[in-house]
Amino acid sequence: MQDEKVIALIRQMRHDFGNCLQIISANIELERTEKCKEIIDKWIIDSASERKLFALKDAGLVLHLYQSIMDAHNLGIVLRIDEVDIVSSQKLIAKNEPTKAIKLLFFEEWKEIDDLTLHLRISERNEVISLHISWENGDSNYIEYIIEE
Repeated sequence: MQDEKVIALIRQMRHDFGNCLQIISANIELERTEKCKEIIDKWIIDSASERKLFALKDAGLVLHLYQSIMDAHNLGIVLRIDEVDIVSSQKLIAKNEPTKAIKLLFFEEWKEIDDLTLHLRISERNEVISLHISWENGDSNYIEYIIEE
């Protein structure tokens, strides 16, 4: 099952990257260099955010959280995982978090907003995992979501 998840993620990444290249190509033909720069800058920021994720030692957690990033993307939401400080990933994976929280808290109310970017910090204290989800200007707006047993 793990192999299928990896292949599905790679397919989605290739698809998204191909779309991005087509958009850049079309904007080059239309001589919209500023739009091309915006697209490339966004990819650079996303890549830097993902680099932190891939530095984690737990491969299963990395795969799960990257799937969450792609799930959010499919909802029209940019998810940036800024920090992960948990002892065990089992509860997070078993509860399908943070995808479940994002769908519950943001998808219906926020689906009309273009370019919604969420910043996520995941922490665990005394065996309780919490998701600190912020948007707009960093920590100016946030929700603390506790993952129940």
